[in-house]
Amino acid sequence: MFTVKKLSLIDLPQMADISMKAYPGFQYPAKEQYVNRIKEIQQNSPNINFYGCFNAEELLGVMRIHDFQMNFRNKFFPVTGIGGIAVDLLHKKEKVCKKLIEYFIGYAHKKNAPLTILFPFRPDFYYNMGFGYGAPLFQYNLLPSAFPRGNSKEHLQYIDINNVDLIVNFYNEAAQKQHGLCLKDSSDFEGFLKKQGNFVIGYKNGNKLEGYLIARFIKAHKTNFVINNLEILEFLYSDKNAFLEFSTFLNSQSDQVKRIVYNTFDPEFYHLVNDVRTGSDYLFPSVFHESYSAGIGIMYKITDLEKFFSSAENFCKVNVKVKFVISDSFSQQNDRVITAHFRNGKPAIIKTADYDVELRMNIAEFSSMIMGAVTFKQCYKHGLAGISNLKYLEKIHKLFYLETKPQCLNWF
Repeated sequence: MFTVKKLSLIDLPQMADISMKAYPGFQYPAKEQYVNRIKEIQQNSPNINFYGCFNAEELLGVMRIHDFQMNFRNKFFPVTGIGGIAVDLLHKKEKVCKKLIEYFIGYAHKKNAPLTILFPFRPDFYYNMGFGYGAPLFQYNLLPSAFPRGNSKEHLQYIDINNVDLIVNFYNEAAQKQHGLCLKDSSDFEGFLKKQGNFVIGYKNGNKLEGYLIARFIKAHKTNFVINNLEILEFLYSDKNAFLEFSTFLNSQSDQVKRIVYNTFDPEFYHLVNDVRTGSDYLFPSVFHESYSAGIGIMYKITDLEKFFSSAENFCKVNVKVKFVISDSFSQQNDRVITAHFRNGKPAIIKTADYDVELRMNIAEFSSMIMGAVTFKQCYKHGLAGISNLKYLEKIHKLFYLETKPQCLNWF
């Protein structure tokens, strides 16, 4: 019989073995260093904990659970994340991962965190467990000269680990304004700052940081060591002045950098550069130049409908009573009918049979729609949602609409 429990320090070397075999392509440090890193996190990071699935005393699989505070429509509330899921090679296809996910969802219930998040090793696998897709991440591969060149870089300077609090404070200020971002602390940035080859440039206005860029150089040629790309690992800025100075810095790297690789959730970033081409010279019919690649990563699942609607209170200002018929084949307690009365966008659960409109959705698409990764109209148009009365289509679309897609910069 499987049991899941928090790992003790003596379990961590075996956890390291399982993880390193499960993801052989990941660049792990030496095993002893990796174990020491896990121990440090287990002992010093109260919001990160490691759990294992056991059969008697045998460790079969492991996971890492994170407790976050996430901005949902400009209000922070608890969210639980899962990462580092790994199953022993000898025990694959024995539903160990299923047991870990079930425990994770139960953990979220106990933490009063009705929304869960993860980065999938296979999106379809977690979609079948009820996790919905988040917003895509766009990867640009740009010439340095594509970035606008301004007249100044005077506010830019290197930021080292002694000034990590400046980065934390600026990031958390930005998180107050961006739906989907989770708060961070210094430990979330220290790994970036300590890793050899990474560097951080900040935009300082007086004593205040108003933007930062974390980057590294990566080889762009097998034999020519002077040909490199610049990879931007994280980039946040407060306004157009900060952006222009960072852009000027990137533009000035053309003598050393072949391409600048930049990942962003901004679907309109291509308007900010003067050459969006990737360098592949590939054309889509008839004449559309390949400008970026995109990927789906972060996924969301609402694991407790009633608790979620009791926590989330700032939907768009609409008055309507909605009966939700939500299907969830993975979590039986979430496969249910619930009715909410939205008064000026604030929901309240009601127990009566009185409602204006009925919506029918799978929990995965429902979670994606609630997060603003997809609109209700798109779900209805493609058969992913049902509505009992079409005269409410516009009202329901408006109720859950978000102008900006959700973002996540917590790499777990």
